Parts: sequence; structure tokens; C-alpha cells
Amino acid sequence: MSKLLALDVENMVVLARNLNKIYCNASHSLFFLNLNLFLISYLSYESSLTHNIERDDSTMKKLKIFFLITDIGFLLYWIITLLHLIPDRYLFKDYTNPILVAWNFSFLPLDLLISFTGLLSLFLYQKGKIVWIKFALTSLILTFCSGLQAIAFWTLRLDFDLNWWLPNLFLLIYPMFFIPRIISNKIVE
Repeated sequence: MSKLLALDVENMVVLARNLNKIYCNASHSLFFLNLNLFLISYLSYESSLTHNIERDDSTMKKLKIFFLITDIGFLLYWIITLLHLIPDRYLFKDYTNPILVAWNFSFLPLDLLISFTGLLSLFLYQKGKIVWIKFALTSLILTFCSGLQAIAFWTLRLDFDLNWWLPNLFLLIYPMFFIPRIISNKIVE
């Protein structure tokens, strides 16, 4: 088991190093270094725990669908945004304003962390590691915060565009159905 853990930690270190190569900017490197340390601490803390407990697979099937939609959706959104592929008619109001561009890109690290923790939790669940719960909870809380921040911003601006409100209401609302189950430990019995 310790060899398996060492392999998991080693693979995650390699993954973090590869991500650092992609994001060579110093602030991004620091972000991924902290993410790497966060990941190693989680994996090493509960390395011996496995899913020898009965699982609530029906809840997990639902959560998996929401995670895949959200996490892959974020990755696709940022690829599309970085490549400037969103048609002008779908852009939010004042999209080219430098302040709003900066505001939008301020979500990039948060959204990538949401995708990372969500997809990692699914991977760890499949491997039978109980630590998946912590990553799932982290992903859900960050997702809720991401949706809340966007909705709050557009409310303050009195900007009500359903193209942007609906996805962010989704991000705000769906975690509220899973967070209480995870906190009360009802997702695993």
C-alpha cells in the first residue's frame, strides 16, 4: 500500500511539474506549487484509508454527472475564451472593457481548481480512496462560490442576460444539493 501511495504522490508531482511547464508565469507556478502541496498532504494524510464502506452509488452517479458537466464545461469555456471563439452576440455587456476582461480572467484559477478537484475526486472515488470526499466537497464549495460571485456582480450592475445568468445559477444551486450530504456523511454509509 505504501508503494502504491508513493506512486500516486509521484504521479501527482509529475502532473504538477507538467502543469508548471504549461503555466510558466511566476504567479501560475506558485499557484500550481501550492496545489501540488495541497494534493500531497491530502493523499499522504489518508493514504491507508480505502472505500471498504458501503457506498451510496445512486447519489454518486448523480454527482458524477454534475461534476463532468461542470468540470469539462469550465475547461471548454476557458479554451473557447482564450481562443476568442465566443460569437459577439453571446458576449456579456462591456466584454471588451479591460476591467471586465480582468474580472472575467480573475475566475480562471478558481475555475481550473474546481475542475481539478472535481475530476480528481471522481478518479479517487473509482480507486476506492476515501479522500475523494474532501476533494468533492472542496470542488462543490468552490463551484458555489464561483456562481455566487458572478451572479452578485451582474446583480450589482443590473445586467440580466440569461446566457450568463443560467450557467452561473447552475453553478450556484447544484452544489447545495450535494454539500449537505457530504457534510452529514450520507453519501457514504
